[in-house]
Amino acid sequence: MAKPSPDALQEAGEGRLAEWGLGPTATAAELAGALNRDAAADVAIAHRLGAIASAESAELLQRLQREAADKHVRKEAKRALYRLEQRGVRLPERAAAPSAPVAAPPIEGYVSPVDGRGDQLVWLLKPQPGGVAHLFAVINDPEGLREAALNTVTRKVLKSVRAELERKHELRLVEVDWRYADFLVHRAGDPPRLVQVCLESEDDETWTRELRGLEAAAEAHPDARPTLVTLDSVPPTRALPRGLTWAPAARWLLEEM
Repeated sequence: MAKPSPDALQEAGEGRLAEWGLGPTATAAELAGALNRDAAADVAIAHRLGAIASAESAELLQRLQREAADKHVRKEAKRALYRLEQRGVRLPERAAAPSAPVAAPPIEGYVSPVDGRGDQLVWLLKPQPGGVAHLFAVINDPEGLREAALNTVTRKVLKSVRAELERKHELRLVEVDWRYADFLVHRAGDPPRLVQVCLESEDDETWTRELRGLEAAAEAHPDARPTLVTLDSVPPTRALPRGLTWAPAARWLLEEM
């Protein structure tokens, strides 16, 4: 599959900005609020900032050039900075690299198996002066977050609690990446999602087939959020049925994984 050209990305990004209500007269401050939501939109924002001769634009472009994950965004930011320099805008001096920060205490994550009722115990621990910050949560599939509490305890107390859980309830906690434990708690209250994935949506037969399956699932699960995910870089030209949303695969993967 051919990679999108810079012009195509900018055009797609302008479409995205228009959807967000950011017209051609949007200020640098307004554009800054839309950064890091979509790579194509960031390309369009960088291009626009190159036409706004201000120190604020230059600072935003330097940040994009330094921090953007997408190379097309970084390249467009570099070009826009050059245009600002040609117009006499003085670029902010880069701050000296800060000294290496002291590493923060590692966060720990623990989870239990899911029991017969769909309940799962999740712990998040963060060392701090005087003990350990202990986030305790009980999540349920499909009901979501049942219980949560945050306390400061000692390692000795935590060890005792784990031993009692194993002895009385045969409930064993296993250590996991704390980000996974955080993900479980964060998503516990979210409504279920219905996702239909296809390569592209221009073909009439494909469009009808994919929407038919998604609409049928949405009717069976009215509380879920139905989403059509495709490899297209721009929204479908045809209107989606009410209640259904579309997402490009690249953005959906970044947001959901």
